Amino acid sequence: MESEFSVLEHGAILSALEECTDALAIYQYTLKKPSVHIGIDIDCIPPEVRYSKKIQQNGNNNSNNVVENFIEQRAIFDKLQRDGLYIERLVTETKKIFHKNGYLDMLIDEVEKEESRKSREEFLLTESLQLEKELSSLCQIRDGEILTNKEEAESLQQKLLDRKREMNEMTSKAHVELNYITAWKKTQCQQSILRGNITLKSLNLAQRECIILKENERRVTENIEAFLLQNLAANEKQSVHRKQRHVKESTMYEDEIRQLRNEIEIRRSVLEDLKREYDSRQAFIDTYLAEKEAIRKQKEHEEHVRRSAIKIQAWWRGVMVRRKLGPYRPEDKKKRSTKIKK
Repeated sequence: MESEFSVLEHGAILSALEECTDALAIYQYTLKKPSVHIGIDIDCIPPEVRYSKKIQQNGNNNSNNVVENFIEQRAIFDKLQRDGLYIERLVTETKKIFHKNGYLDMLIDEVEKEESRKSREEFLLTESLQLEKELSSLCQIRDGEILTNKEEAESLQQKLLDRKREMNEMTSKAHVELNYITAWKKTQCQQSILRGNITLKSLNLAQRECIILKENERRVTENIEAFLLQNLAANEKQSVHRKQRHVKESTMYEDEIRQLRNEIEIRRSVLEDLKREYDSRQAFIDTYLAEKEAIRKQKEHEEHVRRSAIKIQAWWRGVMVRRKLGPYRPEDKKKRSTKIKK
């Protein structure tokens, strides 16, 4: 593979990369750790706790401010150290690949990756800001709901007290009403007992009247039963007479039906004979009409042939007359023709 750079450009790029490595080595050497001492080993604190917002929110006294400053300095130092090592490693690998192949593809790829990562981080940062805004709005909503819930709880408690007071009043009222109702029921029971005695007397009288009515109804039913038995005997006799009459009428009607069926059969046979005669005569008429139609068509054909022959003869005679052929030839031409034949 041929390099896309010239020899001078190749040397200049290598020298620039060497200068970068030297500058990075000097930068790593001159990079110092934070000089503040707080008496805490910061490496023992997890990163998620070290950079959390709880430490930033609890910065009320001086010690907390010192811890925050130290954590920020240590975070900056760690970030610079990681970035310096990453760039140094990238430059050394790029230098090796460029010295070997003469291309800067690795550096370009790393730059593109870094740009994509940076854009991703910016996108995540914007999303985190939006989420923080939504979280703050949700917290405000939650605080408002807590206040409303407290107010509702106080109102419900007040209502509960009112209900309890009403219940006590209702129980006292119910006790008074119960005493009144028991006394009223006692008097009502006494009245109902007196009323029951009166109704019992009236019922005894009604029972005696019912017994008398029952006896009268029994006598009436006996008379009705006797009358119905007589009617049943008469109806049985009439039914026997009607059965005999029905048998006679059924035999008579059967004979009439049989005669009618015979007449229907005879008329059907006559109709079939008439139908056969009609079919035969209709066939004769159809054959006659067909023969007549054939004769008519034959006459029309003969007339057409005769007229056509007349037309052809007239046309031929006209041709002979116009051209002076045959018997219509002049006499001098006839003589010449006879001489030539001799």
